[in-house]
Order: sequence, then structure tokens, then C-alpha cells
Amino acid sequence: MCPRGEACQRGQAGGQCARQPGRPCACPGAALSVSGRGNARGRPSAAGGRRERAGTERGPAGGGTADMCRMSFKSGTTALFFAAQQGHNDVVRFLFGFGASTECRTKDGGTALLAASQYGHMPVVETLLKHGANIHDQLYDGATALFLAAQGGYLDVIRLLLSSGAKVNQPRQDGTAPLWIASQMGHSEVVRVMLLRGADRDAARNDGTTALLKAANKGYNDVIEELLKFSPTLGILKNGTSALHAAVLSGNVKTVALLLEAGADPALRNKN
Repeated sequence: MCPRGEACQRGQAGGQCARQPGRPCACPGAALSVSGRGNARGRPSAAGGRRERAGTERGPAGGGTADMCRMSFKSGTTALFFAAQQGHNDVVRFLFGFGASTECRTKDGGTALLAASQYGHMPVVETLLKHGANIHDQLYDGATALFLAAQGGYLDVIRLLLSSGAKVNQPRQDGTAPLWIASQMGHSEVVRVMLLRGADRDAARNDGTTALLKAANKGYNDVIEELLKFSPTLGILKNGTSALHAAVLSGNVKTVALLLEAGADPALRNKN
């Protein structure tokens, strides 16, 4: 009813009061109807638009993939991304029931799978992969789910990603491979698993550094022992130095001993 107590006919008047031409209709819910953001009863739907009938291509939540990706904060982050990042697997499963998409990205290229892998949320990673998440998703700097899991040392996630087809040697744009980052962070078990799955022991970053050199620089002897089982290069690298030089500069006697016992040449001269 209009404020004047007359029957409302705003649907026939293009949003103007049918009884007072030129004036907007003042009936509750009129704005929703005019803007097209209300449902059949004048209430906004959960997806911010009109609900479609079940079985349409828009899905049960009333929104397709593009719509779901637009439903985000200014940072470009969806509800699914946040749920995955926080490890809320029940919420992740619930969101899929309402049409959530694994394809949505943040401004830096982040996806739900990348977030779950970065924080080691194994159950969430499993759920996302079951719902079609792309195992080869990358941030805009080239970091993959495997890279992020290796950086955090999440061995169970790494095993799952590798068994699902993740590329063990896929580097970032700066040439940093998952093995390199795992070695730098001191994750010896991760290093062992990656080497057994075919990781290139001598893969160098764009600056010429290798996994062994970084481990030697940091004094991560457990990592060095794993790398030495696969006979990495002990000589001068592309950057003009060697793992032995790095170990000496760091002052770690045990690291120096490990490299010398493995055959590193103490007479090597760097090329810097």
C-alpha cells in the first residue's frame, strides 16, 4: 500500500508513484524492485541478484563463476579464499554447495589452493583438488602450490601435491625452485622427499645460487647431508663461488667438514 492508503502500482509506473506522476514511489521495497536486486518477494537474494530456478546454469546460489569471483572485498579476495587460508574445511565444503569457484584469484594471482598450501591445511587442499582446483595454479611471481608448501615445510601437503601431478622442478620467475626454497628454510625431510621424486639437485636460481650453497650459507647440516646423497656440484657455480666458500664465510665448522669429506676442493678460487 502507498502512504496515501492507495493500492501500489509501481511496477507499472517505472518506479514512479502511479498516483502522483513525477514522484518516486515511497512504498517499502520499491527501490529493490526498481534496481533489479530484489527477488520475487522484494527481498535481496544471497548472491546480490535475482534467484534463478533450480537447475539453471547459474547454480544453487544464483551466481555463476564470474559472479562468485566478483563477490569479494576490495583486495580481490573471495569467501572461499579466506576459508581455505584459515583452514576451515567445513566452510570450504559448504561454499562449494553454493557455487564457489576455485578459479577466482586475488590481485597477486592467489587462489584458494595456493592459500591452503601456503598454510599447510591438508584437508582443505584435498577438498579443493576434489572440486577441480588446478594443481598448476601460480601466483603472478610464478610460485606454485608446491613451492609455497615447500617454503612452509608441510610434508603431507607436498606429498599430496606431488601425487596429484605437481611439477617438482617448476620455479618462480626468478628461477627459485621448490627444492631451493626448502633448502634455504632448513626443511630436510622436504628436501629428501623432493630429491626422491626427481628434484634437480643443482637447479640454480637466476643469481646462480643452488640449494646446496644456500644450505651451506645457513649451516643447515641435515639439509646438506640429504643433498650430498645425490652428488650435487661441489665446484664453482655460475655466480663464481662454491658451497664451500659459503660455508667458510658462515663460520660453521661442521658444514665445512661435511663438504670437504664429500670431496670439495679447499684450493678452489672464486671468480668474483
